[in-house]
Amino acid sequence: MHTTQAITPIRSRHHAIPLLRLLWKEFRERRWWAMAWALALLAIPLFLQRGWFCGDAAWPAGWIYLPLTLAGIVGLGGYGSELRSGRAMFLITRALCWPRVLLAKVLFGTIITLGVPMLAAGLFSLTCPAPYRVLLTLPHVLAGIGALAWPMALCYLLGLACSVLVPGLAGAALSLAGIALMVLLAQGGGELLGWLNDSLNPLYKSARGIELSTHGMFVGILLFAIPGVFWGALSALHCGLQHAYPRRLKCFAPRLLLAMLAGALLGLCLPQTMAERIFLQENAQMSPGGSYAFVSY
Repeated sequence: MHTTQAITPIRSRHHAIPLLRLLWKEFRERRWWAMAWALALLAIPLFLQRGWFCGDAAWPAGWIYLPLTLAGIVGLGGYGSELRSGRAMFLITRALCWPRVLLAKVLFGTIITLGVPMLAAGLFSLTCPAPYRVLLTLPHVLAGIGALAWPMALCYLLGLACSVLVPGLAGAALSLAGIALMVLLAQGGGELLGWLNDSLNPLYKSARGIELSTHGMFVGILLFAIPGVFWGALSALHCGLQHAYPRRLKCFAPRLLLAMLAGALLGLCLPQTMAERIFLQENAQMSPGGSYAFVSY
């Protein structure tokens, strides 16, 4: 007589790897780039732009590219080591499921993107000269923290999403470059479509209207490509890192293309008045009496 019994996993406190241990793993693997990123973030409000937390959160010329690049590099290394060293099978075990690993990687970037600006705000409040203390209010501090945090978080998450395709930091960078090339090619196709429409229907729309519509399509593609990258990365992670690169790409690419197509269609429907606000950045200087204005765009 044969009997069958369902196998149930052992529930113990040692079964699931603690989140703190995963965060420590992320720090050990990416500590040098992460520390360089944190130092670049600290240098901006403490040394380069002293009024950052006093209502003057304007990026110093050219310096924004350094922390943004470092944020992208730290993100691009997110899944690179696992894919390069062949630990992908270990990452999908019950003790270490992919959502838990992803949460640890997102938390690692969140600690830097939010923790370092908060640390900078605290250090600045302790060391700033007396004239700055008058403007050091809570809204100004929160605005300064947000101005530092959100572009860093976006670059880090984009790099992290692109790291699920090709092993290694260089492979993830190539994936990001390929996605950027797709967006640029889509913009070129939109410009070609606008030129053909203008050539075949010269009386239907003015040239300026065509320009605005194609630029609106480019903004739609760009805005929808960002969530499309995240959607594709989640699909590739759900598919499994143990699979080869073509299998992950098959999960990633259709969702990105679908998001870009939706953005292009939405951008073509963008009203001209809204497109003017986006693309024609006007700067109007009024005279004291309000009778004259100098407008540049």
